[in-house]
Amino acid sequence: MELKPLRVNEHRYAVAIREGSNLWLTLWVTRSPKGEFFVLVPRAQRKWTPHASYHQSGSHHMKSYDHVSVRRQGQPLTGPFKGTVNLGCFGGHATNLATCDPALFDGVVEVALGVLGPTLGTVCVDLIEPGCQPVTALPAHKIVQREVFTNLEPHVVFTSSDPSITGEIEHRGSPQKSPTVTPAQEVKVAPEAVPERRRSWKWILGGALGLLIVVGAVFLAGRFPLRQAAQK
Repeated sequence: MELKPLRVNEHRYAVAIREGSNLWLTLWVTRSPKGEFFVLVPRAQRKWTPHASYHQSGSHHMKSYDHVSVRRQGQPLTGPFKGTVNLGCFGGHATNLATCDPALFDGVVEVALGVLGPTLGTVCVDLIEPGCQPVTALPAHKIVQREVFTNLEPHVVFTSSDPSITGEIEHRGSPQKSPTVTPAQEVKVAPEAVPERRRSWKWILGGALGLLIVVGAVFLAGRFPLRQAAQK
């Protein structure tokens, strides 16, 4: 796979895996001269071509094997961008499929070897209004790295996460990265909530059982005198 040099008003950002002296391209985002965004992932099978696109009209598609798996309508890119939009989260990363040449990109997010792999880790891509946070809901301790490129609007955010790794988010110092964006916070359920729910079911079952006992006792009490009368 060979990428061409950037055209006028075109921007390109990469996520690459560092393996010694090698830098392997695993995902990239292109902003076309028209202002549309495309997320592409290299694959060994050419027919696979998983990618996402966000068009000027606000139309958002995700495709794989030339089949649309996600289709939704977002805000148009013809005016000021507001809020945040998630372009997708992508797994199945591999080395030795494509070499990353930093000269072909506005910026490169380098990820350490072992964070992303065929069955390990994801990369989420978000577009954000300056000062906003990504909508991607990821527990903070699962985020390995987040980088924000601010040389155009909307800003482009890359978040790499790995469920098997715990640790704090890494912000790399760069004029292109915004320090205002912070990792999503994990929402935890209170420990006592679940036991309360279980106790409520026990109360319902206990009440139903008690009612059956009472009804049975009344029934037997009504039958017993009749049997005595019949014996006399």
